[in-house]
Amino acid sequence: MGKTWTAGKPKEQEEMTVTKLLAWIEDKICEEYCKYPEIAQGEVDDPDLAEDRLYLEYCTKCPLSRL
Repeated sequence: MGKTWTAGKPKEQEEMTVTKLLAWIEDKICEEYCKYPEIAQGEVDDPDLAEDRLYLEYCTKCPLSRL
């Protein structure tokens, strides 16, 4: 039987496996702490191109993607 953790705010606590917990942590860091979305938007005027650049230039090199 796998180990479970709880994460999040009290109202959204739920049991999750370690794999789900790591994915949740990766998402939170990307959404709330990563500086590269702003950098990519500053480099390109078109939002779609900025998003493409973000994934191709920065996200592919991010160590969190190995989780």
